[in-house]
Amino acid sequence: MVANEALAASLRASQVPPFKVMEVMIAAHERERAGLPVLHLEVGQPADGAPAHACEAAKRALDACAAGRTTLGYTISDGIDPLRAAIARDYKIQYGVAVDPADVMVTTGSSAAFVLGFTAAFDHGDRVAIATPGYPAYRNILEALGIEVVSIPVDASTNFQPTCELLDAALDGKPIKGLIVASPSNPTGTVLKRDELFELIDWCKSKKVWFVSDEIYHKIEYGDERATTALEAPGGAETCLVRITRRRRPENHPASSSSDDPIRPSFSPIPTVRSIPRVIPRVPNPRMPNPR
Repeated sequence: MVANEALAASLRASQVPPFKVMEVMIAAHERERAGLPVLHLEVGQPADGAPAHACEAAKRALDACAAGRTTLGYTISDGIDPLRAAIARDYKIQYGVAVDPADVMVTTGSSAAFVLGFTAAFDHGDRVAIATPGYPAYRNILEALGIEVVSIPVDASTNFQPTCELLDAALDGKPIKGLIVASPSNPTGTVLKRDELFELIDWCKSKKVWFVSDEIYHKIEYGDERATTALEAPGGAETCLVRITRRRRPENHPASSSSDDPIRPSFSPIPTVRSIPRVIPRVPNPRMPNPR
């Protein structure tokens, strides 16, 4: 690359903190290239690969494309209908929650889901609260979008989760537009009990605050009480954005049949599906004029 002193990175880019995990991955990669041993603990990802039926469905789609029977072209931006219907069906099976497939948006990776969700819910200059410690990419993406991050310090006394009392103290006379909660959380792994989750959602409803529920670690749970989806809360479907991922299911799981749950790759080799139910880009914004 030829250096050009007339070109410079944007001020916004220079102010966004780096995602340290990526720097660790680069260092690990360089060590492996040098022939040195590396034990990877820097990223959280499944160790067992994609489910067999997903691999088989992907192979059938690629074989059909190679034979000229179909093309792997663009899909509608929300995702293919059978996949959105399967995700909605899975929420019904797992949580007893009715989700309209029209409210499901499939993305190729969770970072894209965050950008879409945050852009749909928040404007430049809005304030969004996150627990600290928490997943670093929340802050990175919010700040890249010009959103002010309000850190909520948490510790063992609050199970490393935000509380209504901590939120009230953090407001300091200034309203917030959103609250991001992960249960199970990253990096602490703590889980909000059902009543604790609902209490936070009620607080958000009373303040007209978006509740962003990061549920990507659901089904990685230990103990008697499973994690609760925010969509189980009264009115949760109208006030919550939810990020999920579908991990390996047992082969006899009712939503695992490849005939009922077809998979067609579309510009993405990612074997897990990440989506946001109830991220509705059509939400009216009172600050914007109606399109004509």
